[in-house]
Amino acid sequence: VQYEAATPLPPPAWNELSFLGWKLSVRRWLRLQDPDCPLRSSVLEVLRTLRVQAPYRPLWTKYPYTLLLAPTSETDQRH
Repeated sequence: VQYEAATPLPPPAWNELSFLGWKLSVRRWLRLQDPDCPLRSSVLEVLRTLRVQAPYRPLWTKYPYTLLLAPTSETDQRH
């Protein structure tokens, strides 16, 4: 309604937002799984494969920590 006259996002922005949303969903799912779960291990292997694929590489490089599985407080060394 209030956004009807708004200019739509350009395709690269949609691609980036979709990628980030997907990675955050995957990260949450991975965190909820047992560390020794075979399905979790399989998903991590697929993610390692995707990371080196040409279409994904620029976004993985731009957002390297979006799949960080440790809680933020454990990994944040700035504080």
